[in-house]
Amino acid sequence: MLGKYFMKGYSMQKISLQRSGKDEYVFHGDKIADITSEVVNSRWHEMSVYIASGNKYVLAISYHSLVEYEENFHSVEDFEKLFSLDAKLKTDAREYFPVFTEKDEEFIRKTCIPLEASFSAACSKLSKNLSQSIKNEINNEIR
Repeated sequence: MLGKYFMKGYSMQKISLQRSGKDEYVFHGDKIADITSEVVNSRWHEMSVYIASGNKYVLAISYHSLVEYEENFHSVEDFEKLFSLDAKLKTDAREYFPVFTEKDEEFIRKTCIPLEASFSAACSKLSKNLSQSIKNEINNEIR
């Protein structure tokens, strides 16, 4: 699946990704996978995986909210190995959520828990989409 990106002469596009509280993350690469979580009470996540020049992978995760006074959040992280990126998708998702000021049980039950479940489901789907590429990468490392 990813072989064409490593061929001599393949030209990647210039990509600029927004990051919260930081300068944009600029690199040459191509998007290889993306997914959007289900919307939960006007809140959702978008995730994209890019292959970047220098045989790196980039994970971009954005939290979006249409709720007044909540800010969107954009995170970008790069990885040397695709399986390392995949492992990141399986860790605690809370770093990709805002700090909610509401602490009542109803808000937690109706928003926080479903939002985290939606994010986790999207991570699982994204991981599944990348699984064959990860297997190929691991097999190449063994050889």
